[in-house]
Amino acid sequence: MSKNKIIQVSIWLTRSVIFLIGLALLLFTVLVIHWHFDKTFYQHWYLKNEFNAGLDSLAIHISGKESIGISLSELNNIMMYWLLLRNVVIMILVVIILFKVVRFLKSVRKVKTFYDENIRTFQVIARISFLLAAISFVNFGTVDGVTTTHFMLPYRPLLFAFGALVLSEVFKEGKALLEDSKSII
Repeated sequence: MSKNKIIQVSIWLTRSVIFLIGLALLLFTVLVIHWHFDKTFYQHWYLKNEFNAGLDSLAIHISGKESIGISLSELNNIMMYWLLLRNVVIMILVVIILFKVVRFLKSVRKVKTFYDENIRTFQVIARISFLLAAISFVNFGTVDGVTTTHFMLPYRPLLFAFGALVLSEVFKEGKALLEDSKSII
């Protein structure tokens, strides 16, 4: 019984994170639209990590005075669209992974753990995580005619992808053992 409560709470938390990511996506889209009408409003909003590579490249710092980073009011249209596109793609891929996690948790709750669907779920999660690693490997930005390019080894999505691949193999072995035990009975 307590196992089902833990799974139920995990499903609820995962769905809450999906909702929060959707809300962040909506707010960022509204910010970009408003930015077109009043760029000076964003003169004290700064990209904290500038155009660094990685999954957390959209850290915005709001300050009443000069701050470290690039002011959003200094960005041209192409760079703002690049930020929007890059981060929307990242958020959508993370949401897809979270939906897959919810699907997996629901199958565990139904005691359908070692089945092909869960094996495929972890394989899909791994592929999406590798795609996230590829996206977060490089980022670029142009401000005042100066283009900077940043590279990094995205270890978090890579470790997550390898973990998902390992889990898919564990579930394959579990499925084989389950089928073996059913054949004995």
